[in-house]
Amino acid sequence: MYAAMRELNYQPNTLVRSLQGKQTKMIGVIMPSITNPFFAELVAAIEDKLEADGYKMLLCDAGQDSDKERRYLRMLETNQVDGIIAGSHNLGIEEYQRYGLPIVTSDNYQGGCLATQALVDGCGHVYFVGNSVKTGNPTSRRFDGCADTVAAAGLTVHTARSAFYESPAAKARELRELLTSGRKIDGVFCSDDLTAILLLKEARKLGIKVPEDLKIVGFDGTQLVQNYVPELATVVQPVPDLAGTLVKLLYERIADPEKKLAQNSYLLPVKLLRNQTV
Repeated sequence: MYAAMRELNYQPNTLVRSLQGKQTKMIGVIMPSITNPFFAELVAAIEDKLEADGYKMLLCDAGQDSDKERRYLRMLETNQVDGIIAGSHNLGIEEYQRYGLPIVTSDNYQGGCLATQALVDGCGHVYFVGNSVKTGNPTSRRFDGCADTVAAAGLTVHTARSAFYESPAAKARELRELLTSGRKIDGVFCSDDLTAILLLKEARKLGIKVPEDLKIVGFDGTQLVQNYVPELATVVQPVPDLAGTLVKLLYERIADPEKKLAQNSYLLPVKLLRNQTV
């Protein structure tokens, strides 16, 4: 018998197995990229909470490989972990689709609105950089917030593609091409902080003044980014609250897999750090 929670793409979800007999005190965690600062910070927060309660964590990096994720799921089930927390980029995996899975996520739409409002207050040519068309991806909700906010200001939203798994070198080249394309661009909302940092770097190389000539806002707001690129304006995801909600729900399912969840979705608020790039 399984009980489960799911979140799509940049956020976590939970799959819990009810075991007969003694618990293993082991929790499996599947993430799409542990080198990404957001997922690294989330994993650390989850591990801290689990460790405080006497649980150990088995960490799996599934990347963009749905088959690899299936293998991890089978491995974790075979090893009889007490539960699984999975933040998957790999949509359509039947192992998750079998269940009605409540969603745990940051408010990506509101984040898109907050980021874009900081741009339209002083910009006339706003771009969204990210993957705006992938259905079910939190990035698409960030784009929706951006598009609605731009429209409300009487402007037209423009897009430039940037895939999550592209190398930094490839992204930097595409961003440089965008900035040198001759298009009018005075405000950019990047779907994640790493892309925003690359854009800031390329703009400075080209002698473009930020924020005087180009305003930039990112998304995620990890402590790593806040510490090392404190000038970047960004939408901050509530990592401690995400981890706390996940672990709380995980424990509830371990204690009583048949218990009906109080709600089917958990939408956590975000906030904007304006800083020096807007």
